[in-house]
Amino acid sequence: MLYMKAQLIIRLILVIIFFNNGPVSGQKIYLSPSGSDINSGAIDKPLATLTGARNKARTFRKNNQTDQPVEIIALNGEYSMLQPLELTVEDSGTSSAPLVFRADDGAKPVFTAGVRVSGFEKVNEKLWKTFIPQVAYYKWYFE
Repeated sequence: MLYMKAQLIIRLILVIIFFNNGPVSGQKIYLSPSGSDINSGAIDKPLATLTGARNKARTFRKNNQTDQPVEIIALNGEYSMLQPLELTVEDSGTSSAPLVFRADDGAKPVFTAGVRVSGFEKVNEKLWKTFIPQVAYYKWYFE
């Protein structure tokens, strides 16, 4: 139950962040479901995860004394989040140079979390079973 509440809160925060599309200039870091976190973050070489984009923004700020905003721009598509996005005071920037998360113009990125469960087999009238690799790997309790 707590996991579902945390997941809902993360989704609400991301909706607020990504639909707040104010005009901003400065460093742009692009994000795409087909990107890679080893890419540069340019429009033609987008990153794949919010964490990768946050890290790129941190590196940019450390290497460049700038008073310009840093934008993380999500391109259209579905993003599967394997971990929550953690932001610290280091990420906040300043009033003249904030860190801004937003969707690309016309894009509607969707961020999902959790594990899709499928492949159920009927054991009896009251019991179904399935194998979930992540439960075995991480030694999670699941019933």
